[in-house]
Amino acid sequence: MKKFSNILKLLTWNNQSFPIGSYSFSSGLEFAVESKIIKNGKELQYWLNDLLKYGSLHSDALILLEAWKLANKKENKKINNLNSFSISLNQSYEKYIENSEQGKSFIKITEAVWDHSFISKKLVFPIAYAAAAVQESINIEDTLICYLHSSLCNLLAAGIKLIPLGQTEGQKIQIQLNKYIEKEYKNMLKKDLNDIGNCGWVNDIVSMKHENQFTRIFRT
Repeated sequence: MKKFSNILKLLTWNNQSFPIGSYSFSSGLEFAVESKIIKNGKELQYWLNDLLKYGSLHSDALILLEAWKLANKKENKKINNLNSFSISLNQSYEKYIENSEQGKSFIKITEAVWDHSFISKKLVFPIAYAAAAVQESINIEDTLICYLHSSLCNLLAAGIKLIPLGQTEGQKIQIQLNKYIEKEYKNMLKKDLNDIGNCGWVNDIVSMKHENQFTRIFRT
């Protein structure tokens, strides 16, 4: 365990310089902008809020919470089962790539630099993130908040480039996203795997469409 503040640990993992390639994924956002589903900052803000409340980010967050609880109890077999369940929730091949590649990269760097150990090198990103947090004695609330913040920040950064938006407008959106996170993380803490559900169908469809987008910057 590293002998410094848990806040510094989470800030380090969430920094875009942490080599998991998060900057190269857009979760289908690139196609949504290309096809004019998202045309301005307000539409981007609503899109990200819906992803948090109803879409794949909501499901990933509940997976993370369950993984934290299982890792805290050292229930490795159940973590493996949870990982298989999480993979089955991916709505498209690109979403699977995004989740699995970031998980693989996160595990690789935390094993090498943070001396962490994992039951498998094929854990999806939210499960790997939760397992690392437990090893650093980071509580479940801070783990969830920072995971949600990092995920939405990466997508906001992608949206700023793609639409494009100015940095000032981007920061105004960030303030609103912080408010959404403050509300939603408290609701998520009351939920369990039985509450997993995805109503973000448009996001799912654009993720599939992005797989065949002719010109693209992002991997997903």
